[in-house]
Amino acid sequence: MKIAAQSDNYQILVNNEIVLLKENVSGSRPIKIGKFIGASNCGLISNDEKYAFVGGYGLLVINIDNLLNNIEGNPKKSIMVYFRDKNKRFWINKIWQDKSRDEQTFCFASNLKQYCFNVNQSSLYEIGSQASQTKVTA
Repeated sequence: MKIAAQSDNYQILVNNEIVLLKENVSGSRPIKIGKFIGASNCGLISNDEKYAFVGGYGLLVINIDNLLNNIEGNPKKSIMVYFRDKNKRFWINKIWQDKSRDEQTFCFASNLKQYCFNVNQSSLYEIGSQASQTKVTA
């Protein structure tokens, strides 16, 4: 099992293609978040520990408070999935919190594009293309 992200109170764990959230409390059991096609390769827990992000084949945005409070209900309501549909499907290889914008904006990158996501507004927008910044070497 690999730790994709860690904070004072939580860990995002990856076990093969399964993503789990675990509280850093003795005896706590991991909560299954979702499944990736291919193992996830990056994650982030927000500074305020309200959100977790997991990248790989697509992006999972997890509202930690809702997930923990609704564990008896439907945990899927606390998880948003991006870039797994037919038109926008790619591998996320980096996630970071963008403090220059505000505390609720998070960014992520694939091999081609960079996006930001604001959790308060549920807005997703492109911020640039890595392809145009890549140097070609012979």
